[in-house]
Amino acid sequence: MLQFFSDRFSVDETIINRLLVKHTKDCPICAGSRVVEDENGDPVHCECWHRYNQEYQLYAANIPPEYHFKTTANLSESWRAQQDEQVFLNLGQYRKRIEDARKEGFGLYLKGEKGAGTTFIGTLLLMHAIECGMTAYFIQFRDLIDACLSLRDEDVKEDVNNLITNIDFLMLDDVDSVPDVKNRDIVESIVPNMLKKRSYAKAPIIATATYGIEQLPGRIGESLAAVLTERVSLLPFRGNVKRQGVKDLEKEFFKTDE
Repeated sequence: MLQFFSDRFSVDETIINRLLVKHTKDCPICAGSRVVEDENGDPVHCECWHRYNQEYQLYAANIPPEYHFKTTANLSESWRAQQDEQVFLNLGQYRKRIEDARKEGFGLYLKGEKGAGTTFIGTLLLMHAIECGMTAYFIQFRDLIDACLSLRDEDVKEDVNNLITNIDFLMLDDVDSVPDVKNRDIVESIVPNMLKKRSYAKAPIIATATYGIEQLPGRIGESLAAVLTERVSLLPFRGNVKRQGVKDLEKEFFKTDE
């Protein structure tokens, strides 16, 4: 279970309370106690508590709620048809061998235009890692930079170190987003040094970007680009999976009863 100490990274209490109410309050098995007896009469957690933990882990991993209950079934056939077959084969192999990817520190660089599904694909991999008993965390690249600006706060510093060195799968979204000029020194010095710790720990990064690996140094600097692309495989995606999702929503929303 992920544990953070600062407000920046820990799950908000209102979310925790909402999840407890959702999963445990009206449980017909344990009547909200979250505890039942096993066949030997010993107390064990009720199934409602396990359901709570499953959803809590998604919030603890900072995965955007819009992806919590998505699966590969939400990827339309028209979008799939636009992709390179080898990309899907490699993606399937990575998912199948995700434990090996963790042991070898082997990550992915998911490239695609806005709406191409790179964030969606990345979060699916994070959720699969969590299902396999590993830890994962999603963070916008700009938010990581912002956190590195607050390292004087001891709780934030401890959380960032935990994020960088201990989390099994770290997903950095939009790594080619250009930071403000005033933060350029942070990007080119502190952030690469922090991420080097992850490289030394042989822990994988899943990065998403609009630009290709060869263009990344010009966007965020050579030192950071080198760390982010040291042990990753490039998977390019085409099309607009979000636009397809909106079309499906429009079709369902505006349907008329005959």
